[in-house]
Amino acid sequence: MAENEHMERAVEPETLVEALVERDAAAREARARQDLRQQRARELMTVLDAVKSRAQNERERRARRAARAVECMCQDVEQDALGRLARDPRTPQTINYRQRYRAFLHMEDRGQLFARLEQTLDLADRILGLVPKLDVDAAFRETARAIAACIELRVGKAPVPSLEEERPAASEEGALGGISEGGEDRAAFPSGCAAGSAGEGCGLDRLLDRAFAAASIAEDGAAGLLASESEFEDAKRALEEELDGVAADEEMRGAQQAVGAVIDVSGFPAFNGSATLEVKYSPDELSALSSLVRVSFETFKRVVQDHGLFAAFAADGAFGSCSYDPWWSTGWLDDQRVDLLSVLGRDEDAGRDIPVTFEEDKGGDAPARAIERMKEFNAKPFYGMLDDNFAFHTEAFWYGFRKLMEYINDLCKVDTGDFCEYLEDLNAFIAGEAEQLGLRMSDKQLAEWCEALQDAS
Repeated sequence: MAENEHMERAVEPETLVEALVERDAAAREARARQDLRQQRARELMTVLDAVKSRAQNERERRARRAARAVECMCQDVEQDALGRLARDPRTPQTINYRQRYRAFLHMEDRGQLFARLEQTLDLADRILGLVPKLDVDAAFRETARAIAACIELRVGKAPVPSLEEERPAASEEGALGGISEGGEDRAAFPSGCAAGSAGEGCGLDRLLDRAFAAASIAEDGAAGLLASESEFEDAKRALEEELDGVAADEEMRGAQQAVGAVIDVSGFPAFNGSATLEVKYSPDELSALSSLVRVSFETFKRVVQDHGLFAAFAADGAFGSCSYDPWWSTGWLDDQRVDLLSVLGRDEDAGRDIPVTFEEDKGGDAPARAIERMKEFNAKPFYGMLDDNFAFHTEAFWYGFRKLMEYINDLCKVDTGDFCEYLEDLNAFIAGEAEQLGLRMSDKQLAEWCEALQDAS
């Protein structure tokens, strides 16, 4: 009896060791299963996030395309309206004298040259006569209303087109169908909107969350988180395809609901600003200068008649080498707004100015100084064919002509700040509304809508 008890006590340590080994193995296996479960749960969350991200990127891409389409449309409308504004007699007019001068250089007929120069001087006098009639505030207010009305008309002619082909509804079976919503790892798959999403995008995220939560792959077992590696990869691809299908079906439903919709312009901002005019020089003083230039012009014609077209332009080494002067420095726009209103004054393109051999005062001759000089120049007689210094009279005329053109183009400055800010606000509003509409359209709808928007007039 004692011998048996001794044998049992001898066996107990071995049994205990085996039991401990088995328990440790079971614990390691449980931990491995848990680690695998968590790893694969994270992989599934990555699939869900990728589907959400693709869907959101596609929505944002369509929104940006819709916004670009209306921005181009607005730009066309604004360019047309600003072109009319530049020709409006209530706004300052300018003379494209540099372009005209380049044309003068290529003329081979004296009569034609004289006629074109006289037309330019007549235009300068007409512009001076219009100064008392300028009303830039009324002109800009009318242009603002016209731009808003034209944009409203054009977007009203571009409703969201219908869908010729409809995507069939997603099957209720498959990777997401008929699966229990239970499971110990469900807490690993939170529901609700993805970070940064809102509106319809948030609704799509919630739909994808619900579809994801119903997936059998999220459960343990041969077809779930603890399936073999190949089976899990197959199931994961099937899950991604199914989620993509859910997103596509939801977008198709939104596109169907958007058919016939147009951009909402009920909140269009109104122009409540003003445009102000500054007249920098005295029109009477410039009219006096114009009269003196015409006197010089008569002498200039005699010089060309006697000595030919050879004598019509400056012949010194500095010919054509005057400094670059961008058109807007002689236009009537406030310099801070040239970028937006560049269409105004476009007739005067950038280029080199008319060469003048007389040295001007620092900063350029003022109108009073130009008048004084032209009186001195005109007082010098021209002796016809016998005059060996006829070039002086040619240079005197071009000096007076250039200064008169400069003063005419720089006569007025218009503060367009309020108007430009209004256009920016208008564009931002219409682009925002277009983005909201673009979010709802399919690619095919969006392409047709953009084309219709561009063709609308």
